[in-house]
Amino acid sequence: MFVFEVWESMEHLQAHIKSAHMVKFSESRKPFVVEGSYKLSLYKSEPISL
Repeated sequence: MFVFEVWESMEHLQAHIKSAHMVKFSESRKPFVVEGSYKLSLYKSEPISL
């Protein structure tokens, strides 16, 4: 599974991770995640003018 999300700040991301629907989602997918295969990458971006 590949998920790409954009968050305004780390605080917004942390609040989302702790939200009821995400806790439920995380629990529901545990049987399908192979230990050690999960990778989380965080990137910082800045707007640019073209």
